[in-house]
Amino acid sequence: MIIDTNIVIEIFFKGGNDLLKLTNSMIEFRDAENLNDKTEYEEKNISPFKIVSITALEFLENIEKVHSKRAKYYIPSKNKINLDLIRHSQIEKPWRNDHSDSIIFNFNQDFESYELYNNDSVSEVINQRLFQVFESAIKFLDKKKRKYLKKKIRLLIESNIYCLPIEVNDIELAYDLLTKFIERHPLKADFRNCWNDILILAKTINSGEELYTKDKLLNQFALEEYGGTKEKNGNSVILKFMENKGDNREVSIESKNYINRGWDYKIRTGK
Repeated sequence: MIIDTNIVIEIFFKGGNDLLKLTNSMIEFRDAENLNDKTEYEEKNISPFKIVSITALEFLENIEKVHSKRAKYYIPSKNKINLDLIRHSQIEKPWRNDHSDSIIFNFNQDFESYELYNNDSVSEVINQRLFQVFESAIKFLDKKKRKYLKKKIRLLIESNIYCLPIEVNDIELAYDLLTKFIERHPLKADFRNCWNDILILAKTINSGEELYTKDKLLNQFALEEYGGTKEKNGNSVILKFMENKGDNREVSIESKNYINRGWDYKIRTGK
């Protein structure tokens, strides 16, 4: 099950120190068939819950809200740096943006272009428990901010949450979803927030996962488009997309209607 951004933030501000314990109520809510998976995850010492890299970056306050082609800090890939060196480094300078990965989303003249940084590197930090790599990325921030972000990254790492990076098939499905959505519905004022929600939806559909989220028009649209069910859990919902919709998704992606709009993307892995 993938947990949406707002749910993760809500759990954090309730004061919980362990995301896995706080989501036990969700496990109890799920049906017996899904609960059978819990033993498998426990044996691997991995939470049955996942987040998408977008959620991690928003939760860790990395996404720059004013400048669409920057991040507040850059997380280097462990393959680009010397891990032994950063363990003992006292340097408090930010990493350059070319030490991290990025995805450039271009929407022609329809929407402002958007560069998402740290998609792969934040997933790597969480999944491989690379706390020191994350710490090196925020060393230049003031002490209070560093302490706050360390608390957040520890929450994700110690809860054994698995982070899913955005991949090419997710980007293409997201473009397809956006193309169809704007034909029927208006977008909210902050386009990037809407686009991030669409990327999370696309990752969920492609991964065959459930999505634990708030009830949104966008989610209802995705259910109508790809088929599935919605179960209420308090003020939130659990979305389950139909597994047999794979053929329809392939046709949709292959048509690539977004290309006719002049939309494209570019993936950069960093130096």
